[in-house]
Amino acid sequence: MINHNSFTPRQVIRTVLAAQSEPPTSEMTAMIKLMRLLGVATHNAKTIEQLFGSALSEICSYTDWPVGFAYIVEPPHRLQNFTAWYRSHPERYANLQAISARIDFSNKCSVIGKVLATRKAVYLADLNHHSFLRGWEALEAGLKSCVAVPVLVQNEPVAILELFHSESILPQDSVLESMEGIASYLGLVIEEKRVEKKLEALFDSAPDAQIVTDRSGVIVMANEQSVKLFGYPREELIGQPIELLVPAERRAQHSNYRLNYTSAPHPRPMGSGMELAALRKDGTSIPVEISLSPVRVDEELLIASAIRDIRGRKTLEEQLRERERLADMGTMAAVFAHEIASPLGGISTTVEVIEMELPGELQPLIAGLKTEIRRLGSLLNEFRSVSRVGDLKPRVVNLADIVGRILEINAPAWSNAGVRIVTELSGNLTLTADGEKLQQMILNLARNAVEAMPNGGILSIKAYAPGHQVTLEIGDTGCGIAEVIELFKPFSTSKSQGTGLGLYIVHQIVSAHHGAITYRTARGSGTTFEISLPKEPP
Repeated sequence: MINHNSFTPRQVIRTVLAAQSEPPTSEMTAMIKLMRLLGVATHNAKTIEQLFGSALSEICSYTDWPVGFAYIVEPPHRLQNFTAWYRSHPERYANLQAISARIDFSNKCSVIGKVLATRKAVYLADLNHHSFLRGWEALEAGLKSCVAVPVLVQNEPVAILELFHSESILPQDSVLESMEGIASYLGLVIEEKRVEKKLEALFDSAPDAQIVTDRSGVIVMANEQSVKLFGYPREELIGQPIELLVPAERRAQHSNYRLNYTSAPHPRPMGSGMELAALRKDGTSIPVEISLSPVRVDEELLIASAIRDIRGRKTLEEQLRERERLADMGTMAAVFAHEIASPLGGISTTVEVIEMELPGELQPLIAGLKTEIRRLGSLLNEFRSVSRVGDLKPRVVNLADIVGRILEINAPAWSNAGVRIVTELSGNLTLTADGEKLQQMILNLARNAVEAMPNGGILSIKAYAPGHQVTLEIGDTGCGIAEVIELFKPFSTSKSQGTGLGLYIVHQIVSAHHGAITYRTARGSGTTFEISLPKEPP
């Protein structure tokens, strides 16, 4: 007999033909045709039960064996009751099926048990002359002979096929050989499907999205990460052109690149320096890196693509650049403040002396000069704050106390400017933070709010403590903020006299405390900033 275990199912038919020194007999041709039918029937089976159900239907229909059962072997060598069956006449063979479902065939005295123990086929030419557990039911149904063959994978039984015939067929070698060939073929199919399942599991467990396309760019495989990354169910990806996942403005370019690649396929590793983008189902474009590997399967060229989502890395790189930029800005601010502070102090002292000597009609000039000196001093203070913003000295503080100190100093001036102050402080507002930095943060926001109401309005300061964080809201009834303003970028301001550093410093203080800041605004109705800070640093 031919040892089919060294071949894949696809090769069995070729091997059978190649082994014949003469043209194949009609029996061999019939078996080859049956194997082809089995290949089609079992190709799409998702479970072993479906596989044997399809196989029995083809085997029995093609060979005119009216009844067939398939028994699945469970480790360690335990038989399930049949999990698949075929009956050409369901009513006629109902009793045989019922009793077969009740017997424990692990018993070596049974025909099925003997096949399980010996891993060899058993042929009963006449059920009336053998000790057959279901002989009466089989004979009652008009069945006279049967064959039971093991389905082996790496010489271990995974199932047993049992087929019945209505005639007393002689135990010819050709019948046994045909059935063993069929069982061997099914064993190969099962082995191949097991390998496929393992490969699919490995394919799906890959950390990157994996997509395989054919030469024309049609998707033939996609793993679970592809589903998560692109948002398409797997069945919506299979059969679609790969350009589905390419932004519209780049599709023509990608198509040309793909054609050039398939004309001279070669491995291209991840991170080859190309800035690529992919398109998700929701229409968003994301940065990706892609490696390409050409694969040939039965002379067919496939292209395996590993697609890595680099949004997280891009964010980290941006954060690193931002930290480096902040460090440079802090150094520059510290140097600038140091170099300007002494001359500015000297100028201020000189102006004080000149002010006492000048006549009254020149005093307005001196007043304007002093205003500019104070503005420059305020600017220097902001630059000093930039250089020290990340240097925290955390301790237990109470947000209500900080707000109280700010209002005690500034409320009279703000009230004189027509601003009414409304506070609502509730809950346990203690947290571990740098009190001076929080005071600067609140003062910057409150001053911005007052400046946004030149004709007066309402300054509201609310604080409450939901869960493990403290939330602060500072709002005004001013003119609102233009949407185009990037509030938290340095030197970004909507005020004619502003430096654009106040809100930037606020944002950096919040970030240094692992908090979050958002705002809501409406033109003509005012702006409210909301800051959430953890009560304890992470």
